[in-house]
Amino acid sequence: PGWDLSQPWVVENDRSNFKAATLDSLLDNIPAGLEFLEAMVVIHNGRIVAERYYNSRSAADDFHA
Repeated sequence: PGWDLSQPWVVENDRSNFKAATLDSLLDNIPAGLEFLEAMVVIHNGRIVAERYYNSRSAADDFHA
């Protein structure tokens, strides 16, 4: 399905339908050798279920994909 990217993303707070702790652990333990990695966003059914920022980046930064 397509998403209207002009609209704000919706964050899903109910993460009970998958292994949220495992996902959090994976995102919190990204190998240090990935100095090029600035952010990781996980989307499930069109909603953000997890996001992490690395290497001094934050949600307030602009990212170019």
